[in-house]
Amino acid sequence: MSQIELFLEVEARCKLYNLNKIHLILSLVLLFSFPNFAEDIKACNCTDGFVEYCKYDDSRNFIGFCSEEKGRQIGKTFYQDGVTFEGNYYDDLYSVGTMTWSNGNSLRGEFFVANAGYKLEDGIDLNKIVAIGQRVEGTITSRGFFEFSN
Repeated sequence: MSQIELFLEVEARCKLYNLNKIHLILSLVLLFSFPNFAEDIKACNCTDGFVEYCKYDDSRNFIGFCSEEKGRQIGKTFYQDGVTFEGNYYDDLYSVGTMTWSNGNSLRGEFFVANAGYKLEDGIDLNKIVAIGQRVEGTITSRGFFEFSN
């Protein structure tokens, strides 16, 4: 959906719910203030320091600290589908932080735990576990070991 289509949708909803122009203006400010995946976003220049919001690769934008050698280290990654991860990275993979999906669900914890050296009870396969932490799905909060599927 283009930004013009989004503008028209917001305007239509304001009329539908009888909202005044102030609400429309606030909605537009919020709409256009969020990062997007426009072509004018500069590529990340990861030279051992902080980078402003930039294009990390074709599917991810990033803000935070990164280096050429280690990749992302601390910061926030924005995916095209609306998913974000904010936290620490290890070997350019999520390490400790919060993953938030576009529907508002989130998982806060430690990701990719197979390399973390945990000793667990028999029957738990670390190769299948993606994260240890707290997942919030709507109004339900769960704590434990998690694996993800498509």
